[in-house]
Amino acid sequence: MALLPTSGSKRSRDRWWWLAGRFGLVALAFLGIGLLILNKTMPASIGRVRGHALDTVAPALDWLSAPVRGLSAIMDWGNSYLNARSKAQRLSAEVARLHLLNETNQSLNRENIRLKALLHVAEPAVQIVGTVRVVGATSGSMLQSALITAGYKNNIVQGQPVRDSDGLIGQVIEVGAISARVLLVTDTNSRVPVRIVRTGMPAMISGSNNGLLKLLYVDPDVPAVEGDLVVTSGQGGLFPPNVPVAVVTNVKTQEPVARPAARLSGLDYALVLKPYVEALPPPVPTSVPLPKLAPAP
Repeated sequence: MALLPTSGSKRSRDRWWWLAGRFGLVALAFLGIGLLILNKTMPASIGRVRGHALDTVAPALDWLSAPVRGLSAIMDWGNSYLNARSKAQRLSAEVARLHLLNETNQSLNRENIRLKALLHVAEPAVQIVGTVRVVGATSGSMLQSALITAGYKNNIVQGQPVRDSDGLIGQVIEVGAISARVLLVTDTNSRVPVRIVRTGMPAMISGSNNGLLKLLYVDPDVPAVEGDLVVTSGQGGLFPPNVPVAVVTNVKTQEPVARPAARLSGLDYALVLKPYVEALPPPVPTSVPLPKLAPAP
């Protein structure tokens, strides 16, 4: 316990400060005890007092916290500006890259057209038979097909390719008067000649009846990689070239696995196309005239 100062003006002043501090502590202790007793005996009155105290203190706290809120808002604005600026820079770079790719593709396309014209390349145009609605699809273990609302009355015939805006759906296998059935590319009986866009190498896409596709006959010297886009090659004359068919998703299996480019589980409308190269009619046999025999002498 500290000793009281005993003499001198400085010691007297220190003594009075010491006594005031001790008295203040005792007064605060009694005030706290009194407030606890009042809170137990008259809770409603103490609640009103606390409410008035809060009403008095809240505006002061709000005023005191205004600079902190302002500084926080400025920092948030600065962070948002920096993030938006960096994002805008990334988007600008991406737009510039895509613009360059677009110009390159347009230049290559024009050059391709000129070369085909110089070489007199005969390339048939893709002809659309009609736009149809897909009204039903089956995905059983035996057959994966879809039903469309057009038949032979709408010039639908067997073998015609069917696609949507995303890619190849399949080909017509059965035709009625006002409806037809389409064999989906995911069916095990489906075979589509394709090429891998990245390498240009030919391959074959086959269904597997589980919603995915298998990439067959890939050149082992130029293997496919995940993310490769696979499009129709035009071989066989049925499917027009360059229609997206699938994207390779797994190359760790014996045969690379791909997912269809078209969303076959949510088909709504589809395009029915004419075969890229119409089949030639069988040759008509011509009778060769027999040589006339000379009359016997």
